[in-house]
Amino acid sequence: MKTVTFLIIFLGCYNLYNSSEKAYSADNLAFQKWFQHTKPCPKITGLCFLLLGMFLAISLLGLSAGIITWIVATSLFLSLITLITPLRVVNYMFLTVLCMLTLLIEYFF
Repeated sequence: MKTVTFLIIFLGCYNLYNSSEKAYSADNLAFQKWFQHTKPCPKITGLCFLLLGMFLAISLLGLSAGIITWIVATSLFLSLITLITPLRVVNYMFLTVLCMLTLLIEYFF
């Protein structure tokens, strides 16, 4: 459940990054083009993902630990997205494998 919470927070941060005007525009995928061309909708979905991630973190970890975890995860993901996305170091296949691996580790241990 923690992996799903962090994935939702990551999706919210990525939506907000791609809907920014100063973002590095790499139009590799269809949803990235959609984020760049429609301005209000990705910002709303990004904020909804972030709020959903916050509510999941609070329900999973408690009030204070959930809020602190959400703040740390949001800061971490926003800074990593800002630094790594223009370099094109990490691709979507790597992120998918990493997410599946962490889900398996969380499920079995």
